[in-house]
Amino acid sequence: MQKNASDEQQIANSKQKEKLSREKELNDLRFLLSTDQGRRFVWRYLEICGVYKSSFTGSSETFFLEGQRNIGVS
Repeated sequence: MQKNASDEQQIANSKQKEKLSREKELNDLRFLLSTDQGRRFVWRYLEICGVYKSSFTGSSETFFLEGQRNIGVS
């Protein structure tokens, strides 16, 4: 089905799907963070991504590290 940006029903359906998707995402995160194991996993993931350290190296490696860091802060 081709999307039509002027079709109000399609816009409403799209917004509803987006809302449900976001609710699922938040529920998944709440579930994950409700356990010690889940919280440890998230902290390890953020640490691997380098969220809490500088990504600047003075070389082109900075671009790679900044991309990796961006995953953790998104």
